[in-house]
Amino acid sequence: MRRILLFIAILLPVALPAAAESLPTRSECIVGYRMDWSDVAQDRRDVVNAIAQVNREKRLRDFAGLAIGKFQRKIYFQLRSRCADKAELAQEQIDIWRAEGLDLPRFERIPDPIYPSTDTIEMRGPYWSDGKPDGMPFDPTSRPQNIGFP
Repeated sequence: MRRILLFIAILLPVALPAAAESLPTRSECIVGYRMDWSDVAQDRRDVVNAIAQVNREKRLRDFAGLAIGKFQRKIYFQLRSRCADKAELAQEQIDIWRAEGLDLPRFERIPDPIYPSTDTIEMRGPYWSDGKPDGMPFDPTSRPQNIGFP
């Protein structure tokens, strides 16, 4: 029993930092698109409001949130899981909006990397290795926090 406890006591400090490093960065979990509204008949603000309404009801669980930039020219998604599949998941979310009959703009993918900021999307939480706000402990059951949207 002492050997097991000693083994755990020696490995635990080594294993915990390795586990924290295995989390993706926020940048690895962000995907963005430019939006071309030239073929959309509806007012942009009405479409954005409709997106928000559908998103409340039919948002994929992997998403932590989304942000639509000034003048509705860009949209950013931030995932809390399955970050390697971020482009496919974002397209799946856009397809859900289209299936609801929304008059959507064309979406053009913004190349990676996209860094979290108030100009893109700025969510923090326990899902990302760089997601802990300075000086604030995290409850592992907490939800992502929106720090600011453009």
